[in-house]
Amino acid sequence: MKYKYKSLKTYSSPEWLRYTGKKYRNLFDKNELSYIYVEFSFINKMYDEEDWTSNISLKAFRINSTGGAAEESDPICELTHEQKIDKDQHTIFIRDGWGSPVLGEFWKAGEYEWRAYIGGRLVAKSSFYIYDVGRVSDGFNPYFNVKSLRFFEDDEKGRRKPKPVQYQKTFEASSTRYIYAELILENKVRHLDWNLELEFHFFNSATQSKAQTLEWSKIGKGEEHIRVVTGWGANSPGIWFEDKFRLNAIFMNTLVASGSFEVGSSAVVVEGNEQLNVEGQAQEFSFSNPTIFQIVKELINRNQLERALDQIVAHSDGKNATELGVFRENIKFIEQRILSNVEEYEAVMSKKNRLIYEMVSYCKRNF
Repeated sequence: MKYKYKSLKTYSSPEWLRYTGKKYRNLFDKNELSYIYVEFSFINKMYDEEDWTSNISLKAFRINSTGGAAEESDPICELTHEQKIDKDQHTIFIRDGWGSPVLGEFWKAGEYEWRAYIGGRLVAKSSFYIYDVGRVSDGFNPYFNVKSLRFFEDDEKGRRKPKPVQYQKTFEASSTRYIYAELILENKVRHLDWNLELEFHFFNSATQSKAQTLEWSKIGKGEEHIRVVTGWGANSPGIWFEDKFRLNAIFMNTLVASGSFEVGSSAVVVEGNEQLNVEGQAQEFSFSNPTIFQIVKELINRNQLERALDQIVAHSDGKNATELGVFRENIKFIEQRILSNVEEYEAVMSKKNRLIYEMVSYCKRNF
C-alpha cells in the first residue's frame, strides 16, 4: 500500500486559518449553509522514492432514520480526482465541496457521512450533522443560553466527576495540575435529540494559544440544562505558570462565552454562588436603529417566524388582518408538524419556505 490515512474533516467556510487550516467542525445549521466542504489527507509512503497516480473519490451520504447509511450506489454527490502524487510530497490534501450558492437551499436537516476512497477502496468515513433550528450569530443563539462559566483544578479524571470540590478564580502555580472550565447551558432545543460540539481556546496574557480542546455531547430530548467540562494540564504540576489567562468557547464558528482566570503564587477560591463574568452574550440585533424590514428579515433568519409576524402585525396598523391571520395559522401548522411528525419534514419545509417568501413580499409591499 502506497499511502497511510491521516484525516477526513468537514467544514463550511473556505477561509484559511494559519496553523489550523480550516474551521473544521461536524455540526451545522441548515440556514447557514451554502456548500459543505471535505478535506481528505493521507501520508505518501512512496515519499522520496517514486511518483504514482491514483483515482481518489469523495462521496457524501445521508444516514437513514434507522441509523444506517444509504446504498453505496446512491450518494448525494461523488467528487472524483485523478491525482498524481509526486515523490517529493509527504502529505497529500484533497479538498472539495458540494451544495448551492444560495444559503439554506441544498443541505437539509439530517445526519450525513463523508466517505473517502483511493483506487476504489474505502479508506475513511466521517459523520456530520445538520439541524434546522436557526443560524447562530453574534446577535443570536437559538440552541442555548449560557448560564455560568467557572473554573476548578483537579487531576486527569476531573472532567468525568459530577461536581468539583471547589471553584477558583486564581490557581496556585506550584500545585496546579489540570485547570478545568465548567460551562452550564440552558437548552433551548428541547423538542429534539441533538449533538453539541464546542471548541475551547485557552490564551495567555500575550494572547498566545495555551491549549485547544473540543467537546462533543449528545443532548437528550427534553433535557433542560447542559453541563460541559473541558480542561488541559498534566497529572504533575509544572504545566501552568504565573500569568493571566482567557478561555473562549466557540459554537458553530461563533464566540458564545468567554471567561478569565489567573495562575499566581496562591489560590483564590470562588465564594458561595459567585459567578465569573461571562462575556460573549448576544445583543438583540446586529445593527443599530433597525428598520422594520431589517428586523423581520433577521428574525426570519433566526427561525423566529412568530416574532417576525408580531413585528409585521404591530406595524400594519390593523390593516390586512385576513392575510396576516393566514400567516399566523400557517406558522402554527408548521411548528406543530415539525415537533410531532418527522416523516413529513420535506413537505413542511416546502410550506415554510413558501410562507417566508410571502412574509418578505408583504414587507416589501407595505413597509
